[in-house]
Amino acid sequence: MSGSSEVRLKPGDLVAGRYRLREQIGEGAAASVFRATDEVLGRDVAVKVLRGALAASPDATARFRAEGRAAAIIAHPNVAAVFDVTPEGDAPAIIMEFVDGEDLASMLRRVGPLVPRRAAAIAAQVARGLAAAHQRGIIHRDVSSRNILIGREGRAQIADFGIAHAILEDGLPTGTKGSAAPPGTAHYVAPEVAAGAPATSSSDLFGLGVVLFELLTGRRPALRGADDAVPSPRTLRPDIPAELESLTMQLLAANPTKRTQSATLVADALESYVVKVGRTSIPPRAVGPAAGAPRALAGTRVARVAGEAGPGEPEMPADPFDESARYDDEEAMPLRTTMLTIAGVAVTVLVLLAAVIFGLRLINAGAG
Repeated sequence: MSGSSEVRLKPGDLVAGRYRLREQIGEGAAASVFRATDEVLGRDVAVKVLRGALAASPDATARFRAEGRAAAIIAHPNVAAVFDVTPEGDAPAIIMEFVDGEDLASMLRRVGPLVPRRAAAIAAQVARGLAAAHQRGIIHRDVSSRNILIGREGRAQIADFGIAHAILEDGLPTGTKGSAAPPGTAHYVAPEVAAGAPATSSSDLFGLGVVLFELLTGRRPALRGADDAVPSPRTLRPDIPAELESLTMQLLAANPTKRTQSATLVADALESYVVKVGRTSIPPRAVGPAAGAPRALAGTRVARVAGEAGPGEPEMPADPFDESARYDDEEAMPLRTTMLTIAGVAVTVLVLLAAVIFGLRLINAGAG
């Protein structure tokens, strides 16, 4: 396959001699994404293929492959791994880890806003993934709920570094070749980037702030002018804890110098909150709108921990992506174990006592 003209791939095609396309799972203006099988290693992968005029441009395909190689240097459990980049002369494609789950945007449309602890846990994982990328000199530039994948086991992973800008010694210098253009989803783009400034780690954190706001309220914040403050998430959901409100507002500061200065600090703060709340009682509602919070979509099914429904709502199964139910089970384990131990000892004593009484009766009967 030639990289000089666009090749429309379809399920069944073989890419780079080893990746058999199975189904198309996404498409954007720049690329199509397929679920595929690596016929050498026998595992599922995601194949992102450049398309349209970009696929016919030698400069675009070279940059696409370079950015794929840059993203491949990130090795972190909260970043969807890049395994391979197709060689020159083949269709321009990046081979990535296939995450069996759903993107965060779809999850929030399905269940609505999450309880604060679960929201903080997801945001902390995203922050850890961003910290790993930033330490490697890579800016994502499109941190959004649609680029965060939630696996079946509940782990969050950042995906789609396809438009990421690698600030490496042999890479593109900041501010060149259109790096100031805001390529990310408009709602998540930091004000300074929208105004033409280069993307930075701080602008990635602004996007994370939008995601955290979305996790807590089920809605993206109403972004205003560069000098206007973003409304507090508590205007939509009054029960949001003060520490999460404060962190969200810091991340959404219009002035990048007033934002939290590193993804590591954000992750530390969020994880501290999760640990603190984990030592207290857990509210029965795991996901879905709290009192006064709006639903993400009319008619959206809202899952509950242990199937507990709110007033006037039907019983529904717990959300498979929500870890709160598992946390509750873990926290209840010591008490359950103790009760079972006591019950076991009591049964053993009763059995021994019955055996002694029975034995004494046999002895007395023999003596008579």
